Amino acid sequence: MSRLDAMDWAGCIKHPGPAAGIEGPLDSEPTKPYEPTPEEKERARKRRALEEAQGDPGRFADDRRWCTDCERLNADTGRCSAPAAGLLIASRNYQPALTMPRRCIAYRPCCCDPIKTPGAVRWPWLKDAV
Repeated sequence: MSRLDAMDWAGCIKHPGPAAGIEGPLDSEPTKPYEPTPEEKERARKRRALEEAQGDPGRFADDRRWCTDCERLNADTGRCSAPAAGLLIASRNYQPALTMPRRCIAYRPCCCDPIKTPGAVRWPWLKDAV
């Protein structure tokens, strides 16, 4: 019985090489490290700017909440689903400014909010403004 680790596997592979005019994987340049696309860089920049603007959520002494803490905000598009559902008077493509907290009648707390009260109950006086 022969030992497989003693076999010359590289010698078994027939590779035409550059002499045959064919550039194969052994002759090509090594792959470059992953470079994010400009869109990915822009998304990352916006995310960092948002995180810096939000800072510590405990810095507000009032009851305002970030839109990023609401289940109605689509994380992929940054759009709020409340106008499409008829809960807010705004464009269906409404993208709230994510750099400031607010009180919103359509607020639906996500799992990270310790107080699970929706916006219509938390801020009942906002119903009169709509």
